Amino acid sequence: MSGLENNDEVMFRVSPKNREDPEDYRVTITSYQIEYRRQCRNGGWEEVGTIDCQQASKFKIFGLENNDKVMFRVSARNEYGLSAPVEEPGLHTVLVLPSPPGQPEHEVIGEDITITWAPPAEGGYRALTKYRVEGGNKGQDWRILGTISSGREKQWMRKMEIFDFKQLNFNLVRVIAVNGDGESEPSDPSVEIEPSPYLLS
Repeated sequence: MSGLENNDEVMFRVSPKNREDPEDYRVTITSYQIEYRRQCRNGGWEEVGTIDCQQASKFKIFGLENNDKVMFRVSARNEYGLSAPVEEPGLHTVLVLPSPPGQPEHEVIGEDITITWAPPAEGGYRALTKYRVEGGNKGQDWRILGTISSGREKQWMRKMEIFDFKQLNFNLVRVIAVNGDGESEPSDPSVEIEPSPYLLS
């Protein structure tokens, strides 16, 4: 596992150790306690959840911050108390991906098109490095039209001009934000580009 993202669902598996005496299994496990340790908080363990043993073995994490380093451990509970915890062998680094950019808008002038969009909602993610603009047609695969370096304070860095776009054969555009941790989900697609004589071959 190379990275952990905020709000991830974390899967785990708990198995009893092999024992020769079947009497050891007569006390039913009722729940599992999940704890984590954040390196930035001097190594103390914090409880993050308890799940019933009948539930699926996963839980959702909230409140992690970019570049946090965390480790998990799980304890089994029965009517007599908690077992010794089982710890992971190492730390995970938390990744926080950007939110999707705003729905792109477009303006057609002659044979050229200008595409603009709003930045992603503010969040705990690392600074953006670029935007990727993709074009496509309804029901077909998306393809890259180009990339633009990111600049939160400069509107021109959230704009792309495509010249003689009739050659590219697309009528929808979407935008993806990229930072050092990865990519956002795509924005909502633009309103369909109206057919015009400039789109015809």
